[in-house]
Amino acid sequence: MSQQKFRESVLESIVSVPHISGINTHRGSLLTRHPGHMRWLMDELVDRGDLYFVDSYTTARSVALQVARESGIPAARRDVFLDPDPSAETIAREFERLKAIARARGFAVGIGHPYPETVAFLEQAIPDLEAEGFVLVSIGDLIAGGGVPPKTAVIASGQ
Repeated sequence: MSQQKFRESVLESIVSVPHISGINTHRGSLLTRHPGHMRWLMDELVDRGDLYFVDSYTTARSVALQVARESGIPAARRDVFLDPDPSAETIAREFERLKAIARARGFAVGIGHPYPETVAFLEQAIPDLEAEGFVLVSIGDLIAGGGVPPKTAVIASGQ
């Protein structure tokens, strides 16, 4: 894809989402390995000036977060993918892993699909987070705040 076609595609996608506050890479493992294409993307975000970026980190070879930060784009990378398969066992295991990372580092970023199984699990699990010492924040707030105060465990959601 040429840079012009890429730009048109990105702008069309951004305009198609009402109230957009950020973008993320989903199933973008091939694209996120290419610094040039990631620079094209970040240039569009710089021009827009009001969007953050989340690297879904679908490959360890991703350069997306690095390029976003080099471009001055507020950015983060996901720590845990909650539902690589929608089984209740997988979602529960990955949610526990997300909480363990948040406890150890002070925050964690989880992503998932709106699968019925994921939604049902989160509807049951989220109300218990506060009692466990967690604060649920949006990814936009986490990125805008530059992280969280020490000893505060945060799990960031997509909303």
